Amino acid sequence: MVSRSIVLASSDTPVSVSVALDRTELRAARRAFNTMLGWSLGALGMGLMLAVAAQVRFGLAPLKRLRQALGAMQARRESRLGGNWPTEVEPLISQINTLLDHNAQALERSRQQAADLAHAVKTPLAVLANEASSLPSPAADAVSRQVDAMRRQVDRHLARARAAGAAAARGQRIEAGPAVRELTRALTRLHGARQLDIGVESEGHFAGDRQDLVEMLGNLLDNACQWARSQVRIHLREDTAAALLEVLVEDDGPGMPPEARELATTRFGRLDEAAAGSGLGLAIVTEIAAMYEGSLELGNSALGGLAAHLRLPAGMA
Repeated sequence: MVSRSIVLASSDTPVSVSVALDRTELRAARRAFNTMLGWSLGALGMGLMLAVAAQVRFGLAPLKRLRQALGAMQARRESRLGGNWPTEVEPLISQINTLLDHNAQALERSRQQAADLAHAVKTPLAVLANEASSLPSPAADAVSRQVDAMRRQVDRHLARARAAGAAAARGQRIEAGPAVRELTRALTRLHGARQLDIGVESEGHFAGDRQDLVEMLGNLLDNACQWARSQVRIHLREDTAAALLEVLVEDDGPGMPPEARELATTRFGRLDEAAAGSGLGLAIVTEIAAMYEGSLELGNSALGGLAAHLRLPAGMA
């Protein structure tokens, strides 16, 4: 309310004039404006948040695909980044594939050079072994032992060189059954005089190089045949839930004490650390399996001898 005193021209007595206004409508209008402004700003903020989320989701979708593709490569389901990619990402994909190709070629060259070197060394070693037979007995034995040790070292490093390329082969899917049957036929002929009973139960696929699979299974079976009295068993089973190919090789031989098992499967262990009778084969199997993120465990067999449990990535369909 506003009040003012005025003096009229016709009267000397002051007159008080008051003016009042009802502010209820003004307050209601202000509240309505504030409410509308709050909802409008809230809707604008929500719209901006949704727009940012959509921009991030759709704008970064190619990077999510790239992460999944790299994850598939790490699992060795793919060897290169394929498919259609947005224009903005294509240069990155091309550079990654070029780098992968370059690394694969360099690795293959290194493996081939290591293989050539190993085979070149084997010939002089064979000559030394033959010449050692003409030496006196103590010297011949000493030379033969050293030549045998060098041969095993060559085989060991050749296996390492071959296994170093295992990662590049993990996109393959190899049927394990034919490889097992070929090995058992060869070992049956090799140990024909002993008339070993070699039983086979094989099914499943291996995610890797066939030669690496033959190398591992051949070493395990050969070790079992060397120490078996009369029976050798090999079981292959594919665990689809865990994506693993499980291999169990058993014999009815004398077995191996626990402390020798640990030494025999030590990764990159020294040759003279292997238990007697385990030879170099178990160390090679351990190293190749490790390249495929697999494992080898030794235990007691139900047949009474040694049981070798090998786990490898399965070649899933």
